[in-house]
Amino acid sequence: MLDHDAPALVGATDKDLHDRFVFAGNRNLVKETWVAGKRVVADGRHGMRDRIATEYREAMRTLLAS
Repeated sequence: MLDHDAPALVGATDKDLHDRFVFAGNRNLVKETWVAGKRVVADGRHGMRDRIATEYREAMRTLLAS
């Protein structure tokens, strides 16, 4: 579900919603996401955000050290 209160989505129509979502910049427009009956994003924050960020940093360090 998108955050309909996000300034980038104010007044969006079905016709231009996709464009606004793609080109909105860095603001997170996803309010919540459910996968197989489990909420994985709540209030725009992924439940494993910190772990994912740590693993990404480690992967980038490994790649850049090569």
